[in-house]
Amino acid sequence: MVHSMSKNINSISDSSPFSYDVLDQKHLEFDGIPLLIRDYALVQSHIAHAKNTGKKEWYEASQETIWTGPYRHHLLKRKKYVESILEKRARLGPIQTLLDLGCGDGANFSWLKVYTEKLYGSDYNITRLV
Repeated sequence: MVHSMSKNINSISDSSPFSYDVLDQKHLEFDGIPLLIRDYALVQSHIAHAKNTGKKEWYEASQETIWTGPYRHHLLKRKKYVESILEKRARLGPIQTLLDLGCGDGANFSWLKVYTEKLYGSDYNITRLV
């Protein structure tokens, strides 16, 4: 099982690739993208295991159809909620930077970009980022 960054930090074991008790001095990059992972090989191993146990689609299939798929109603509710928060915040002044945690392949970027000058995405699955 791959731990996501949203997991309670106290429940992450020392063997987790996302445990940051001691940060390495070297910074890993993949095609110029900084990787905030202590053990890239271990994360890739977890992803490979998930793919081999029936979750290949989750890691490799296009996310372009999520807005028309079976969960579109849930996604639209989330989108409306996030938009209401961003619109409220924008009344205080420009939003200079947004970070989409768990961005996948950026399916939300098209509507998030209207709220900010700089938009970043982060995901543990490097396959989605490239």
